[in-house]
Amino acid sequence: MAVIPHSVLAVGWIPFAVVFVLIVIFAFLYARFYRSKRDSETCTTVIGIISLTVALLTIALVPVDIFLVSYMKCPDGTFKDWADNNSTRDAIEDMMLYAYYTMYTMTVFMLFLVLPFTYFFYEEYDFDSTTKS
Repeated sequence: MAVIPHSVLAVGWIPFAVVFVLIVIFAFLYARFYRSKRDSETCTTVIGIISLTVALLTIALVPVDIFLVSYMKCPDGTFKDWADNNSTRDAIEDMMLYAYYTMYTMTVFMLFLVLPFTYFFYEEYDFDSTTKS
């Protein structure tokens, strides 16, 4: 098992965590600004915020990937001491691969299942036809 130094993971993933918070704030403000004031449902707004967050986080993985791969090398092109072991480099590549798989799977799930279900559910649901006894 390869041991990746904690400083490397912190330098790569702490900025991603900050970007995550900024993306959630942006998605919330964006969805709140463009939603209909009269015909808005809380569920559709939340699903829109989550979907936008997932899409933007998928894009935000690219700089993390580039940074972690380039951080393994010295300016002269040789690998740093901690990345000299091939298993360490493979561990970083696998970590990024699983992150990409997770985000792309979530994007496809939101795009082809959750968003259409939410849209068509609220389009067909008749809120005014409830009977009161």
